[in-house]
Amino acid sequence: MVKYTGDNSQIRMATTEGGLATAPVITNVQSVEWDVDPNIDAQPKGCGQGRGKDVTEGLIDVAGNITRWYDKVPVVPSPGTTTFAGMVQAYQTSAMTPLFVQVTDTDTGEVHVLKEVKGKYNTSRPVDGYKEETYDFVAAEVTET
Repeated sequence: MVKYTGDNSQIRMATTEGGLATAPVITNVQSVEWDVDPNIDAQPKGCGQGRGKDVTEGLIDVAGNITRWYDKVPVVPSPGTTTFAGMVQAYQTSAMTPLFVQVTDTDTGEVHVLKEVKGKYNTSRPVDGYKEETYDFVAAEVTET
């Protein structure tokens, strides 16, 4: 699982991959993480004891989450004013628009782009009392540059 803390990464979101270049950095991020699961399956091969296995991969699943400190301050600067919940379409009742999420490691310069992301938004107040918001997502693919 890939995991970045908010203090060593920049996260940007847009509705197109080209829009990531001008998208603002999302503030107050605690962490972003994702897992790429190739769905490896091993089936028995042959008969009898000590038989081997046929190992195959299935459809790749990319899933993860973004956790940030809750903040009602708009994430997107002028001319738009959108909160994080609005950006991830938390309360949308029609079909969701796929998002593109760019995660830049500020220490190494690695850039990951999660493509065609859709997910679920949640707010919670953990034991320590600080309200958080979480976006659990599934992506069609992830690329690294």
